[in-house]
Amino acid sequence: MSEPANALNLLHSVLADALASVESWERKVSPDLATNDARFFSGHGPGCMFLVGDFEIASQGFPAGTRGYDGTACIGGSVVRLPRLRAKEVFEQASAYVEKIEAAAKPGGT
Repeated sequence: MSEPANALNLLHSVLADALASVESWERKVSPDLATNDARFFSGHGPGCMFLVGDFEIASQGFPAGTRGYDGTACIGGSVVRLPRLRAKEVFEQASAYVEKIEAAAKPGGT
């Protein structure tokens, strides 16, 4: 296997380990929600932090309702930008976690 492929496999492994160590996710409020429907979540674990978001991209020529995803991870002091598909996966995981916690916090929630 080539050196770039080995490095990429190592990066995916480090990201997967860090993601598995995230202890909690929380919703981050965009400061301009009145004009922007972007949604963000941050996750924290031992030696790592993730920030992921989704946003509308129809204004960029995509079909209405299309969402874009972006994210970063800080692992052991190194910052890594998540590929779009990985950012989407992490966003969906964070969103499900937060929605479950918020539902349980409502009166009558489980």
